[in-house]
Amino acid sequence: MTYSQKPIVALLLLPSPTRARPPDDTIPLLSLPHYFTPMPDSFASPKKYIGRALDRIIGFVWSALVFIGAGYTVVGICNFVLGLGAWAWWGSKPGNGSTNV
Repeated sequence: MTYSQKPIVALLLLPSPTRARPPDDTIPLLSLPHYFTPMPDSFASPKKYIGRALDRIIGFVWSALVFIGAGYTVVGICNFVLGLGAWAWWGSKPGNGSTNV
């Protein structure tokens, strides 16, 4: 049987519990300052649509970079050459908008 080795990323030292709580004891809650009044965000809708548009744009660019082999020259050149070859082949077929008669 083999076990995978994993790095230790944190060692935490937690304080020991000060006392055991009885079952009827309530959970302590944080209270907000008396001057704080929460209000709805009036720009929530524009933020949502701008965020979605940026997500799609960045995702498209990222996908294009991965597809063309960004970071790997040989992969990018091969993808580019194969893409051009496929484009040329598809354009040369009759009925696909080619100018060949």
